[in-house]
Amino acid sequence: MVHNIDLFCNHSNSIDFKINFADIQKNVSRFDEDVLDASFVIVWETAVMPLSKGERILFFVLTTIICTVAYLGNVLVLYVNFTRKQRLLFRTCLISLAVSDIMYVQVTSVVYLPRLFISQSALWVLGSLACAVLPFLQTLAILVNSILLVCIAMDRYMAVVRIAKSQWEPGKLFCFTCCVLIWGMAAGISSPMIAIYQFYKLYVVPLPKDEDEELTYYIGNICASSKDQNSYFFSIIFSFIFVPLVITFIWMNTVVAREIWNRRHQNNKVVASNPTNSMPSMPSSIPSSNVNSQSSTTLNEMPTGCSERKQRQERLFRVILLLMSIFFICRLPTWMYLIYQLNSMSTDHYYWHLYFSFGNLALLNCALNPYLYSFMSETIKVFSFLGNIIRSLFYSVCNFFHKKQ
Repeated sequence: MVHNIDLFCNHSNSIDFKINFADIQKNVSRFDEDVLDASFVIVWETAVMPLSKGERILFFVLTTIICTVAYLGNVLVLYVNFTRKQRLLFRTCLISLAVSDIMYVQVTSVVYLPRLFISQSALWVLGSLACAVLPFLQTLAILVNSILLVCIAMDRYMAVVRIAKSQWEPGKLFCFTCCVLIWGMAAGISSPMIAIYQFYKLYVVPLPKDEDEELTYYIGNICASSKDQNSYFFSIIFSFIFVPLVITFIWMNTVVAREIWNRRHQNNKVVASNPTNSMPSMPSSIPSSNVNSQSSTTLNEMPTGCSERKQRQERLFRVILLLMSIFFICRLPTWMYLIYQLNSMSTDHYYWHLYFSFGNLALLNCALNPYLYSFMSETIKVFSFLGNIIRSLFYSVCNFFHKKQ
């Protein structure tokens, strides 16, 4: 949620129309006595109506669907993980991840949906308290979410790579301390957002149809900050927090994926050498029919077990690649656009298109997290089932047309 007050000022001055804004300020001052002691901005109404009705409906429906799926999925994660038996640190991270996802979904939906419900989508309708609190909660949820994804990657790294050296099973005190530190550190880092965002009064002037029409105005509000404050704060966040987190996330998942790939090839070598070297010797008193049946059983069972292990390793390898891909697709575009927006001044409507589009992409990440981390096995089974159905239908259609020809 990054809105610069300079954007609205720049937008109002860029309109080529023969009207003196100084005269408008005099009229505004005459009707509103408080304006003499307050900072205010005068803009055309087109500046606060960046989206068409069709675009608002599209974003409203899309945001509602994603938020509903994300909310239900993460609530289910909380219910399941309080009763499921698994590694304590992993379960603690999943619970905290679900809480941060729910927080982000709630805050973002509260910010987005009222804006998309009215034609003046650029105006802030939630009041001054929400202007200070909601950006803080949104930044807090993003920070906690990003840190927890790295913690989950670290837990997987310790469980897969370091399991041969020592048993990786942190206790309750360690997990509780990590959880408190993550949330406390994220809250401390996000606290400047409370002071950065300010509640500004905006005087909106409907665009006259001709130069002789008398100008009118109405008062709206925006929640925005200065460009310098935003640039300074988010530059520190990106440089010292997000970049190290991304590097750590990539490195740990890459190491885990490489380890799984190496074990897969080791199992292939074992399968290749076992059929000839590991057949048990049978006493000569046993009939030849029994020897053949027992030998065939031994040869059949070993490849089956190795084949299942190989399939599990291939599946886990693909899961690691999928997690990294989803992370890049859903997170990096939002961060990159935020950096771009802090270093440029956009006054066209594409800013708001990208604002809502990337916001929904971040919401989609919250909706996918339960199925990527808590319910991965169930998700794989469902997609495998659907894939088999689609494959069967495709083969049936192909066979039908082949026989017809």
